[in-house]
Parts: sequence; structure tokens; C-alpha cells
Amino acid sequence: MYGRHMGTLQVNAGSSGSLSTLWYTSGNKGINWITQRVTIPSTANLVVDIKGIRGWGYRGDIALDNVTMTPGSC
Repeated sequence: MYGRHMGTLQVNAGSSGSLSTLWYTSGNKGINWITQRVTIPSTANLVVDIKGIRGWGYRGDIALDNVTMTPGSC
């Protein structure tokens, strides 16, 4: 998440009709990669939604890398 016009990155999870925001961040985070872990509740028919919302201008980039899901809490 780099740039002065950075928006928001959020992780939502739940059933298909009812998602809850589990984690979010916004704004410029600099040029270094940041590790983030999010515990996602275990439910049947789970939907996970990773959403990047653009900022107000064109000077902002969001990148995701190495997304993994493992059993157990963080």
C-alpha cells in the first residue's frame, strides 16, 4: 500500500449473504512489504472477500503476495 492517494484494504468473511469485516487498514504504508495475519472463523459455506478500495486519486498501489490459509488461529 504505497502512494499519497492510497485507499483501503479489508478482509471480510462469513456466509454469502452476511459478510463481516475482520480486518482493515488504509493510507500509505511505505515501500516495504508488510506481513499481516487474520484469523477467519470456521463455518460451513465460508466466503472470504479481500477487497481493495481505491483512494481519491491515481497515486496509490495495493499489492498482495503469498496469500495462504492454514488451520488454527493466528
